[in-house]
Amino acid sequence: SPPSPLSPLLPPTAVLSSLPIPTAYAHLSLPSVLRAFLPPHLHAAAPSSFESVGSIAHVNLRPEYLPYKLLIGRALLDKTPAISKVVNKIAEISSQFRTFPMEVIAGADDGDFVTTLREGGVRFRLDFSRVYWNSRLQYEHRRLVDLILGKEHGGSSKKSSTTEAPTKRLIVADAMAGIGPFAIPLGLENPESILANDLNPDSFKYLQENIILNKVSSAVTPSCLDGREFIHSLMSRAPSKTPSHVIMNLPATAVEFLDAFRSWPAALPPPTVHVYCFVKCQSLDASDAEAKIRPRVEAALGCAAGELAVHLVRDVAPKKPMCCVSFRLPEADDLSTIVGKPGDTVVVVNGYGRGDECELVEVKVDDFVAVLKVLETGELLPAVEYEDFSKLHA
Repeated sequence: SPPSPLSPLLPPTAVLSSLPIPTAYAHLSLPSVLRAFLPPHLHAAAPSSFESVGSIAHVNLRPEYLPYKLLIGRALLDKTPAISKVVNKIAEISSQFRTFPMEVIAGADDGDFVTTLREGGVRFRLDFSRVYWNSRLQYEHRRLVDLILGKEHGGSSKKSSTTEAPTKRLIVADAMAGIGPFAIPLGLENPESILANDLNPDSFKYLQENIILNKVSSAVTPSCLDGREFIHSLMSRAPSKTPSHVIMNLPATAVEFLDAFRSWPAALPPPTVHVYCFVKCQSLDASDAEAKIRPRVEAALGCAAGELAVHLVRDVAPKKPMCCVSFRLPEADDLSTIVGKPGDTVVVVNGYGRGDECELVEVKVDDFVAVLKVLETGELLPAVEYEDFSKLHA
């Protein structure tokens, strides 16, 4: 046999011999297990990573791996002690509440997807099958909380003797709060008034539970309203109780909800709005993204938006990043040009009469609607919501 490379290091009387070392399944790493049963052409992209949602592992298996899904699920379960169930996403998010259909590929298929997790020192309880949660957004949750609080990124939401209270107490409104990934950390560090709203009854349920779980009942007020209805409710608050920040975290459609701000009263200070959205752009550059986003923001507001701060959050598909757009709501004088005053000519942009030019007869401020008269036919439209018409520019 050829000399061993260890020979020069050994005394002359040393004898080298080989002994078999038995290797059991328990000794193998997850990648080693997957390579053992997957065919060679599937080794390179084997799904050895996953999203951890408390005790649930979430994978998105490609079609070529589906014949091996039960083996993959079993390996993930065996090699990850903190995981008790493995689920595979079987279709894209298409529901109103951003949930998706899933199948259990390891663990008990008992319909129970309730789990508890920690993010930045905050505890969250949720039903993964009925509410939206993405653990990959942990950094973004912390970034925006720190931005609102005027802190450098990287602080902790956990109460401690080293956590300094913000120098200025803030009122923050979260219009699409989910189970509270922004609202509860804000409530822990800024115990003034956090208004947290979500239309999904299940999200509202777990938002309430998480408020109690993290002992922020005195700071966070939950509600279960449509996003526009929630934004309209902010307009009836006293100036001293008006939120200085409004969070809108519904990337697929949140920009469209900006039209609810068209009737923001002149007596209230305009808040800073943080709206999430998806954008298709050729390069992953903030200036390129802003060029795509600005027309959508201004179309919803109906006026120029001023300076936009665009933060690229993450890629959800090639050349399709998720972004957070932050800007100060335009002054009421600019927004009021969209609603107009009695006698102005407006155009219906949504719903019945879309495209009709009308005379603005009356503005019903308390109801956020107006009475319009169609110029061509004289028909009266008695209750057209602000979002459904726009003043024609001269």
